[in-house]
Amino acid sequence: MDDSGFRQQAPPSGDYAPPPQPVLTTAGFHVPIGAGDEKEQDQVDHSLYSRLALKLDEDGWLPLVQAAYEDEKRTKNTFIKDCDIDNWIYYADEVLSTAEPAILKAICRGDVNATCKGDIGLGKIVQSYGDRSDTQATVYLHQMTVGMKKEALSIRQANDIALVALQYANALDTSYTEYQAGRRHFIEGSKGNVDSGKKRVLLGFSCALNRLADEAKKENKTHIPFLQYVGYAIKGTQRKKQHDSLASTSWLFLFTKYVCATWKNFLPTNMRNFTVCLITEEAIGPVAEMLLARLARAYYFAGGFSIGQAGASMSSLRLAKLSQVDREKVWEANAQYAKNMTNYTQIQAKELASRKNLQKTDYEKTMRQKDDEIAQHKQKIAAMRDHLAEYRAQIDVAVWEKEFPEELQEFRDFEKFPEEETNMLQD
Repeated sequence: MDDSGFRQQAPPSGDYAPPPQPVLTTAGFHVPIGAGDEKEQDQVDHSLYSRLALKLDEDGWLPLVQAAYEDEKRTKNTFIKDCDIDNWIYYADEVLSTAEPAILKAICRGDVNATCKGDIGLGKIVQSYGDRSDTQATVYLHQMTVGMKKEALSIRQANDIALVALQYANALDTSYTEYQAGRRHFIEGSKGNVDSGKKRVLLGFSCALNRLADEAKKENKTHIPFLQYVGYAIKGTQRKKQHDSLASTSWLFLFTKYVCATWKNFLPTNMRNFTVCLITEEAIGPVAEMLLARLARAYYFAGGFSIGQAGASMSSLRLAKLSQVDREKVWEANAQYAKNMTNYTQIQAKELASRKNLQKTDYEKTMRQKDDEIAQHKQKIAAMRDHLAEYRAQIDVAVWEKEFPEELQEFRDFEKFPEEETNMLQD
């Protein structure tokens, strides 16, 4: 990429049935973010991205990228430790240049499904990315919808699921024999014990759902944001089939799906799949997944279904079965496809214009702050000068010259300070 322009209490009342038998093993579980690093996420405002997205047309995506970097640094993952902000921005620019602006906004707002349904042309672009995903590495987003209207969870539903998750994780409901020993399929370890990491994920998810419900109430909304999952794939269709068949998908989604299935008259839940951007370089993969997981609020502690550290397992991007020459050809073809067959160039040009405007605005803001600081400093100097003049009028210079010559000289030297400061500010 030519980056020259970029640098600078109980569940709902009703009849309940025993939970359906889960159809997958714990193979779909990924190691969650460490306990200490997860606690750091308590300091993160996960709703910031949706607010920043409101100014995407004006400010571009740089504020989003910078915010995601600061939040991702709190995880202290291996990649981010060695990735400075400049490299992060470089990779993010390449990633987001393949993401349609309307889709990027929708990712941050959490309404990709509705956005694609409301814009046929945009829907076709996303579909073309899905077609390309069998040839090129891509980042995809799954969005859980409820019922024929494909809605998000209501505030009450979110609170109810959060309560069930809390009970499940702590083995509080002992209605069924297999649960009386505290066993839980979704949080079992390899020996049938409760896995502390999985339990922590479920508790974190529960807290996040309650937080989202509280935020929605304050905003006078009836539903929370859509619950989402972000991942990458070398073979998109194959990966989608794995998710659709529930053979390899987020166990957190399955937990949510099965909880909802036990509730009388609850509408079916589904996962909608969207390929949202292309990966044009191997090195870009980790940032692509980390960035989109942040923007989509996809981590479990943010109220999403992504459990493991995004960008932690990207080995398939290495194309290890190919020779070095063939790998280079593949990535070159990927980059060319993005530049020639998508709106890559137009998106970059628009971002460049937004960034220049943002930099100009930031520069002007900085200069105004400096002008204010200088004005305040001048006021302090003027007050000091007046105070020194009053003091000089009260002393007898002749007496001081005779009795306190050193002190008088120090006073005279100090009198020069306001004048020197004034001259320096004028220069």
